[in-house]
Amino acid sequence: MNTGGRLFNIVGWIWVLGLIAFLILPVLIVVPASFADVEQLVFPPEGLSFRWYEQLFSDRRWQASALLSAKIALGATFVAVPVALLAAMARVRFATLSGRQRMYLLLPLVVPHSVVATGLFTILLKLGILESQTVLAITHAAFALPLALLLLIGALEAIDPLIWSAAATLGARPDQVLTRVIFPIIWPALMAASLLVFIFSWDEVVATVFIGPVAPAPLPALMFTYLQETVTPVIAAVASLLLLISIVLGGLVLVLNRSSVNPSVNWGQRPGVK
Repeated sequence: MNTGGRLFNIVGWIWVLGLIAFLILPVLIVVPASFADVEQLVFPPEGLSFRWYEQLFSDRRWQASALLSAKIALGATFVAVPVALLAAMARVRFATLSGRQRMYLLLPLVVPHSVVATGLFTILLKLGILESQTVLAITHAAFALPLALLLLIGALEAIDPLIWSAAATLGARPDQVLTRVIFPIIWPALMAASLLVFIFSWDEVVATVFIGPVAPAPLPALMFTYLQETVTPVIAAVASLLLLISIVLGGLVLVLNRSSVNPSVNWGQRPGVK
């Protein structure tokens, strides 16, 4: 390896390690701080106690907020995943989704959410539907749509086109092709897309603060308000539980991705048939 390549490799490793440290260090601080036995959020914690987790689970405000966030995340999932699936089908199977249309669907990846949320705030305020749970769920679905779309396009592109033709030739109707042939193949991708959208909606802060309900407020908005009023280890307990949920759901996404197999291989074959 020449000098330029070696230098590029070193810079790359420094960047990766710095990024890992940036992501992990807050976790190493927040989780221990949630077990502190004092009223202030300090690190390292002075004494160990589960009092903040007990307070969290006994406070109806946090319970209502978590339930509302779950409802909004489920609503966003039920909107984003079917739309992403239809768009992916139009792109892969029917070739009716143009590159420009696909670019429009992927815009939430590059457009700042604060800009969209500010515009929505003005429009929804004039329409009198600000703080609507339904509107917030649709907004989260729009923001998370590119994640589900890219995942499902990849899953559908991995399917041998002959599978579609073979099923239709054998007399299957279009709905039967989807439900009995295609869905069993791409179900890990569908589940992974659903989990990604749910996690995204659960953690989305900007739109939730700008246009979300206030009584009760979704969990990210309540955390933001709580940090403005006071700082106690209960906020670290909330962050630790959210981290745990994200790790579990993220692990499920990885497992589902690994369980996906190439549908063009050994599909419909009997043992010993090549």
